[in-house]
Amino acid sequence: MDFLEIFIYILAGILVVSGTVASIMNFPGIWLVLLGYVLSGFASGWERFSVPLIVAVAIVSVISSLLDNVMSLALSKKFGATRWGLFGAFLG
Repeated sequence: MDFLEIFIYILAGILVVSGTVASIMNFPGIWLVLLGYVLSGFASGWERFSVPLIVAVAIVSVISSLLDNVMSLALSKKFGATRWGLFGAFLG
């Protein structure tokens, strides 16, 4: 194991941990977790994290992000937001 591979594993671990903490704090950290998995898979030659696992995590990430946007849009509408407020809720 050379220095670059160790560096990539450390970076992937930092991304996964920071993405998990960001998700707990209601920030979009799922993309950091996905990036950490991709880096770790790349560093291991796709032996530890296979491509089907990465695809499954990517699908869950997309569904999670879409549900987050749809729920904030629905709740904004429920509480009487204007058109611009709904647009901002969908974007942010």
